Amino acid sequence: MKQSVLLLLIAATITDQAASQTAGKLEPFGLSGKRVTALAAAQYFSPSNAYLYAATEDDGAYRYSLDSSDSTWISLGLKGKKLSALDIQIWGAGPTIFHTLVVGVAPIYYNASDTTRIYRYENTKWIPADSGISRSRVHDFVFDLASFASGGHEPPGFAFAIAGILVYRSLTRNQKWNLVYGDARATDQPSVSAMAINQTQGIREVWIGGYQGLSFQPWIRKSSDMGLTWQYLTIGLNLGLENTCHAFAFDPVASNIVYAGMEGTVIKTVDGGKTWRRTGLRDTLFVHFTALAIDPFAPKHLYAGGKRRPLDQWVLRESFDAGATWKEIPPPALITPVVVSGITSIVADRFSAGVVYIATLGHGVWKYQSGTTSVDDRRNRTGPKEFALEQNYPNPFSARGISKNPETVIYYYLPSSQPVKLEIYSVLGELVTTLVDEKKPAGEHGMRWNARNASGTLVPAGIYFYRLRLGAKNILTRKMILLH
Repeated sequence: MKQSVLLLLIAATITDQAASQTAGKLEPFGLSGKRVTALAAAQYFSPSNAYLYAATEDDGAYRYSLDSSDSTWISLGLKGKKLSALDIQIWGAGPTIFHTLVVGVAPIYYNASDTTRIYRYENTKWIPADSGISRSRVHDFVFDLASFASGGHEPPGFAFAIAGILVYRSLTRNQKWNLVYGDARATDQPSVSAMAINQTQGIREVWIGGYQGLSFQPWIRKSSDMGLTWQYLTIGLNLGLENTCHAFAFDPVASNIVYAGMEGTVIKTVDGGKTWRRTGLRDTLFVHFTALAIDPFAPKHLYAGGKRRPLDQWVLRESFDAGATWKEIPPPALITPVVVSGITSIVADRFSAGVVYIATLGHGVWKYQSGTTSVDDRRNRTGPKEFALEQNYPNPFSARGISKNPETVIYYYLPSSQPVKLEIYSVLGELVTTLVDEKKPAGEHGMRWNARNASGTLVPAGIYFYRLRLGAKNILTRKMILLH
């Protein structure tokens, strides 16, 4: 799935790593021979509660449990329908977080009396959930889905759908949709082909993109008020004729850094879309970059996938320096150059560094493990010469009296005396509490956390992130697991 769901504050430790890269590993991950149109992951709680979902072109929806090495893909139904989009709606009820699978359907491509555009999967059943979606034109099927995550006692988040040239909004787990972008009566308005949610560091934005005009010029817009108004973002680059925006990816730490997958290139903004520049991935003829992903453990580690026209062949690139340079990941040996194998989605594993899952048209799902990264052990150094953040100990830890370790300790290193901020975030990216916000001397420091928020209330079990900040650029983040 696009970067919709994805939506959470993730650990990043780039500035404190001495890394060496080795060759990556590409291996099949099931659904062999199937045309997978979309892929999404529900990885919001712990590795033992993580799932991968796939939408296929004519064989329905599937689910895969990521917590077991002997798992298999389980069919969820909707066989015979062409699934065109997929989203994981994350929502809470009290202290518990749930997720709901939603799929878009393109009835124009199969002969059926059922013209439902959106289905929601609840209690092992598929429920029609497309009330309000226009059916006035034959091509008004759902191209993309995305939603804001909510949890705990928060109100439901908003969900969005692209249907034809229109954008609709609904509340998660609700079947009623309202038009928020476009005019159903217009015949010459811009086409919408990409959508994603930016829910990082307090940001709440919806991004859409596509092409417009007789020369098919690319365009990008974003909304900061849940789709009520849209800001046009001038790209300002000569990307040639007949280009379009196909995908977005958002830096999990720096919310104003956004990547956009185009035709022949990937572009980047570092100021929230005010200005754009090309990355080192450019001049790739006849390639539509339809899938982007960022390693949640290293925001400078990027993936770009797509389809080379006219045969929709496999294209995959990887960057370790925020897009400055890229290397090619060739297709597996069993995928010959002339076989239809284009990439539709790339999903990063939130619990394994350098691991992504790749959806293809015709060859199912693949797993790619990037080259290993080695990190030097700072505890063996003579002194803290670099800004560093250690893994908390113990981890996992328990906040109740059952364990001998009801608290966890976070160690960090400062090369010089300076102001420092150490914060705890929930898996939804919300600030839980601030442990340190003052000037500290150079050297090693340790801070205990007793699993309570700023109000002193015990927080639910799950995954949390602790972030160390020195100024605007020096930011390190790691994850920890709380058990009850």
